Amino acid sequence: MSATQSDLEPSSTISVKTYITLVGVAMSIFMAALENTVVGTAMPTVVASLGGISIYSWVFAAYILAATVMTPIWGKMADLLGRRPAIFGGLALFILGSALSGAAQTMPQLIAFRTIQGLGSAAIFPIGMTIVADLLTLEQRTKTIGLFSGMWAIASLVGPLVGGYLTAYTELSWRWCFYIILPSACSRRS
Repeated sequence: MSATQSDLEPSSTISVKTYITLVGVAMSIFMAALENTVVGTAMPTVVASLGGISIYSWVFAAYILAATVMTPIWGKMADLLGRRPAIFGGLALFILGSALSGAAQTMPQLIAFRTIQGLGSAAIFPIGMTIVADLLTLEQRTKTIGLFSGMWAIASLVGPLVGGYLTAYTELSWRWCFYIILPSACSRRS
C-alpha cells in the first residue's frame, strides 16, 4: 500500500504537544535575543569593573564570530543527530556560557565565556525555525512566523531597559545581565 500525498502532509490542527514545543522554541529565541540586547547596555559598567577598555569590543566580536562559524555546523548536527538533541546541546552551551560570563573575573575571561555563549546561541534560531517548519504546514507557518520574529523585536525593546535597570538602579551587579536568563532556562527542562 503506497502513501498518498495527503497522508504525508502534517495535520491542519495543532496538538497541545506542538503548542508546548512552539512556546519552548519561542522562549528560547527570546532568551537568546534578550541576552544580546541586555549586554550592550551593561558594558560601560563591566569595563569599569573588569578593566580592559582596549579589548572590550571583543566581548561582542567573539560572540558573533563564534555564532557565525557554528551556525552551519549546528544545522548539520541537527540533520545527523535530530532536532531535539541539537537544540538542547546549543541551549546547554548558551546557558553555560551565560553562567560563566556572569562569573568572569577579567576581561579575557569574559571574552572566552562569551565565545562559549556564541557557540551555543548559533543553534537556537536556525534549529528553532527548522523545528517550526517540521511541525507546521506552510499555511500554519505563515500565521505563526511573526510570533518568532516578534521575540527579537520585544527583546530589542526590553533588553536595554533591563540591562540599564540592573546596572544602574538595583543593588545587583552587572553580572545579573548574564544570570537573568538562568531561572527561565532551568525551568525549561523537558
